[in-house]
Amino acid sequence: MLKLTLLPMTLLALAAACDRTSTLPTGPRPGEAVFAKAPADPTAAFYFSNDASILLQGDGLAAFVEPITSPFAGLSRYGDGECGVVAKVWALPTESGDAIMGTASTQDHRCAAFPRKIRVTFAFINTNGTVTADGSETVQGFMNLHQLEKAAANGNPAIYIPVGDTQLRGLSLSDDNGRCGGSAGNVGLAFRPVLKIGTLAGADDVQVHRDAADTWTITSQPDEIDGGTGQTIHHDKAYCVNNATLYHMPVRFSIKTSRALTP
Repeated sequence: MLKLTLLPMTLLALAAACDRTSTLPTGPRPGEAVFAKAPADPTAAFYFSNDASILLQGDGLAAFVEPITSPFAGLSRYGDGECGVVAKVWALPTESGDAIMGTASTQDHRCAAFPRKIRVTFAFINTNGTVTADGSETVQGFMNLHQLEKAAANGNPAIYIPVGDTQLRGLSLSDDNGRCGGSAGNVGLAFRPVLKIGTLAGADDVQVHRDAADTWTITSQPDEIDGGTGQTIHHDKAYCVNNATLYHMPVRFSIKTSRALTP
């Protein structure tokens, strides 16, 4: 009689349990708030030339030189999150649109044997257009390529370079309080005619070519030869803030973002 009494109760309990699982909510109820994940800026990787003719170079560390199978073969990679590197584009509507790359002062302890740096070679421009070697430095630094990509907002148009097009942009670099000075967010070496603070620098913007929706190539403007004197007219000048000197400094590097960007 005991077994006959318990069996119906057991079946009822199991049925009730099954019924509870069938009534679990599968989505927000009417009137409940739905919290979307806030958009994030795209991270990036910067790829720097190690060619001796390029005077703003990567550090050439073998562990970060792209293999022959890479579209950036032979270039030094500075990827966001790798050994203290920060690289991203401030692409959200309320931001600057700048692309930044920094080799952090406090390096990842796993990279203590090879902290990431950049190499800067200085070439003084003589009055006759020739250049004279003026030393070099290998330093941690912070780079800011101005107004690469920014979404439209509040009636303000988007800032972007169409795929296949080339436009001029300013480029700033701090060399970790080296020869030209500056720190994260403060210019030490400037590729632009006029600094943001209004100082007339007389340096040159860089060329930015949009290769794809997620890739840009940055190069110096080409020099030219004066037809009358035969002298070189430099369009790759960088202004050093600490000593107010213009240097011949060819650059070539690429930026690839973690996702495609559209206006």
